[in-house]
Amino acid sequence: MKTLFRLTLVLYVAIFPMVLNAQWHTVNQYLTHPIEVKFVDINLGAVLTPMSLRLTTDGGVTFDTAFYRPDIAWGKSLNFIDSSTISFLKNNKLFISSDLGTTWDSVMLPHIFNNLVFLNDTNLIGKAGTSLLRSNNRGVTWQTVLTGLSSNWFSYEFPHPDTGYVHDADSIYLTYNGGSTWTSQPSLPGYTIYFPSDSTWFGIKSGPDSIYVAKTTDRGTSWSFIFQGFYGNSGYHFNLVRFANTQVGYIGGFGTILCTYDGGYTWVRHHNDLNGTISGFNDYINDIYCLNQDTVFAVELNGSLFRTTRGSDSTRRLIGLGATTPLYEPCG
Repeated sequence: MKTLFRLTLVLYVAIFPMVLNAQWHTVNQYLTHPIEVKFVDINLGAVLTPMSLRLTTDGGVTFDTAFYRPDIAWGKSLNFIDSSTISFLKNNKLFISSDLGTTWDSVMLPHIFNNLVFLNDTNLIGKAGTSLLRSNNRGVTWQTVLTGLSSNWFSYEFPHPDTGYVHDADSIYLTYNGGSTWTSQPSLPGYTIYFPSDSTWFGIKSGPDSIYVAKTTDRGTSWSFIFQGFYGNSGYHFNLVRFANTQVGYIGGFGTILCTYDGGYTWVRHHNDLNGTISGFNDYINDIYCLNQDTVFAVELNGSLFRTTRGSDSTRRLIGLGATTPLYEPCG
């Protein structure tokens, strides 16, 4: 497929001044190096740390330890399969609990997976080496559905067990039959592609202290380069990207979170309200989880859990980066 590039006005501005009223609320400061965070609803959630999985039923104010194994360190791929079933991955073993951590089963996997995602109660998919594999029985047996992938970072999204999008190096792969067949097309060189919908995709590229955003609304046939932003002189990359939908997205880095609420054209730098005062985040943002477009959680390496919820203060006005009219702050 021929890729057309439609160049729009690139905005190169300092993100630092745009901090007006954009806050995250500190929910908990006593987690030990949280790696990943997931929530089922505003109250029930989990945080994965280097040696434990911890559950909360009050929105993160307090946590109980659902799994603790010093010998099983640095797990990943935390998933809520449903409101009572949770899983995570460690090397070539998948741990699953159907009673929120009271008891655990484990499945020995045939490969060491980079990550695993549950598509529904029984189907999951993951990348191992240069292949994408799928299981229809919670990891007992596996089928290879895509081969020849690079060993570098890639992104993928399966909004439905039959529908999937994969970005790998310079190619994008699409399937509409659960991986039985795939079509491929060129990607956007240098950008990692994210798929919040079937037709609207984003390309994000991070350099030292800067981000670049491209967008397509026609499945990659044409791309618009819609944003370029610069922040500080710290030398850190913004390399954690989460989209709640085609309008709301977050980018995390060292000491900061950026948010868009207008489909990527405007990005606002967020602050937290640690100890009731406005200050920046203090460490690496390890994970961001969008429960929905209005409620989002984030964890920081130093042990903090943050939450931003659109509420009574959602009508605060500010001029967003790249906005031609005032926006109403929706993210904090």
